[in-house]
Amino acid sequence: MKNIKAFLIVVMWTMYSCHASKPVTDEPKILRIVFGTGGGITGAFDEHIVLPDGNVYFYNSIEGEEKFKGIVPGMMLKKILDRPQKINFERIEFNQPSNKYYFIEIFTTKNSHRVVWGSNETAPNQVVEFYKELNNALSQLKPH
Repeated sequence: MKNIKAFLIVVMWTMYSCHASKPVTDEPKILRIVFGTGGGITGAFDEHIVLPDGNVYFYNSIEGEEKFKGIVPGMMLKKILDRPQKINFERIEFNQPSNKYYFIEIFTTKNSHRVVWGSNETAPNQVVEFYKELNNALSQLKPH
């Protein structure tokens, strides 16, 4: 009987110590994606804020308040949230504003990274395509 108990304890301990664990990832999670335009005589800027739950807000620096715009549809949201990693956004170093400028800034659990380009400057193609994708999402927002 003692041998059976000892055997069961060893088996249970082995099963417990061999359980599958979740893989550890160093990949930061996106907290928000901010994109928009700014500049001109006033230096004002307009930005759209996309949250991981799909909610989108609009902010104008002159008015100074965020306004809810709608929700990005599910598949489009997944594509948008996956895009920064696919294009290695955090490694793109481009900060060339002009009188009127465009920007994308991504805030993650680890840091934030901003890319800025002017109306006369050509940003890296993958950034311009991402900006177009973000703007396209605005035309497909669902109401709350």
